[in-house]
Amino acid sequence: MKRYRVLTGLAAVLLAAVVSMPQTLWAEETSPDAVETAETTEDKEKEEKKIREWFGSQLNERERVYYDALAKEEDLSIYSATEGLSVPVDLESYVLHGFTRTELEDGSYQNREDFQTLQNEIYEEAFRAMSAFEYDHPEVFWIHGAGCTFNLVYSGLDDSSLDLMVSDVQLTFQDYYEGVKADIPEVKTALDEAEKALEEELPEDADRETVVKAVHQMVLELGNYADEEALQPWNHTISGILLEKYEQEAVCEGYAKLTKILLDRLGVPSVLVSGNSLNPEGEAEGHMWNLIQMEDEKWYLTDATWDDQETTAEEYLLTGGEELGFEKKVAEDHLPDGHLLPEIKTAFTYPELNKTHYVKTAIPPEETIPEETTPTETIPAETTPEETTPEETEPPVVVHEHSWGEWTVSSDAGCETDGEEYRSCSSCGEVETRVIPALGHEFEEFWTVDTEPTCTLPGSESRHCVRGDASVDAREIPAAGHDFGEWTVTKEATCQAEGEQTRTCSVCGETEIQILPVLEHSWSEWTITKAATCTEVGEQSRTCLAGGEVEVQELPMLEHSWGDWTV
Repeated sequence: MKRYRVLTGLAAVLLAAVVSMPQTLWAEETSPDAVETAETTEDKEKEEKKIREWFGSQLNERERVYYDALAKEEDLSIYSATEGLSVPVDLESYVLHGFTRTELEDGSYQNREDFQTLQNEIYEEAFRAMSAFEYDHPEVFWIHGAGCTFNLVYSGLDDSSLDLMVSDVQLTFQDYYEGVKADIPEVKTALDEAEKALEEELPEDADRETVVKAVHQMVLELGNYADEEALQPWNHTISGILLEKYEQEAVCEGYAKLTKILLDRLGVPSVLVSGNSLNPEGEAEGHMWNLIQMEDEKWYLTDATWDDQETTAEEYLLTGGEELGFEKKVAEDHLPDGHLLPEIKTAFTYPELNKTHYVKTAIPPEETIPEETTPTETIPAETTPEETTPEETEPPVVVHEHSWGEWTVSSDAGCETDGEEYRSCSSCGEVETRVIPALGHEFEEFWTVDTEPTCTLPGSESRHCVRGDASVDAREIPAAGHDFGEWTVTKEATCQAEGEQTRTCSVCGETEIQILPVLEHSWSEWTITKAATCTEVGEQSRTCLAGGEVEVQELPMLEHSWGDWTV
């Protein structure tokens, strides 16, 4: 099974507002206080995860593969625009049929309509997954753009009808600005200090309203709205609003992302919202704000950017869509757009904004039922005649027969590791488990290229296990050798100096140089430059046509040509 790498990849740059971060990159985040509407622990956990991963929960199965790969990565800062995160995908996820070996070898398969459709699907799904992750986890402020490429493999016995499959997708990331990764430790410290200050300020039993107001106040005190006529890249990130070297200046993205990060750390559910706002002239401008879920399970809008006035305002703190903002209703001057990026065709949805602003509802204290005290009775001693106690007989023992359900797999068996499955009794609830034996390796019949050969170095290939990274029967692929083009003369040879010609390998770019020997003289005809006489020698010359060298030759004096004697 030969592997081809498709050179075309996602070229579009992600929206400047979009950044990403796995939960495990810095100190582990505090889980939000999910609203306990589910009756079971499992339902409660699902509800909490849905809110925590608001955008990720809207992805389809293939998109979720990319999202989960980002979430599991411990440090996304090690990746760049050239060194991407490799995400393996199920070979059955992206499959095309009916390709010829010639199409695969000459690259013409890329012109087929079905391949271009598949390629666009991968781009759309990768964009949606990365955007969802970045909006759920805005802590990674150093990423400005992202893209992807993907690897292909093919299989089949008939060279005229081969199956083409995607084996893995490479997600790449670009730095938001030069030197941004050097700011990571300083930003982390600033976030930790902000969280610590809030925890020290807030009482242990603080409700969500108290927490939200404290976070809102801190963001407003930290932030200075950046001059839009002289914006710098860091003004769009949390590094701009947190670091003094950037004068703690930011635009709406910095305000909204910092608000979400601090609320996440303090356990209050929130969602980033991007879209448009209307300026006083009624023109739409790109904007970002927050939706926050309160104890009443409803969502309210908070816009720290618009509340950063000369005097601290709370006009846009936990407000509702029908409430009056500065000039219009909140729902009329804040217009969400679920596409997140222009390239995304399938939009995400946001929580439904409540119509009115948040009003704290008094929660009655839990009723305490006093323990009952049973008075102690004093029974006077009585003299009674002896009674004959009838012989007690033990009740019959009832043997419970379990009513087992179907076996359910709790952990899949791997090639070398056992799995587990369980079943439960519908009568008594008892759970029984059993081991699923390890499956053992199942190696493919075809060969997969592990290292592509180069012009001078051999490659390698092996047979891979269908369920993992294990491989066997590794063998060498001979070096391909150079594919040189035609010779090109870079310096003409002459009769006085050597020349030079080169040729270049079309695969690796190596250039070979060859010396051209000095040419033989190619003389012109002799030309008399001075005629000889009977008293003086003459001169003739000739010129080399190849190099211009001139050869001079002397002509002997002529014999006297005497006339007759005269008396």
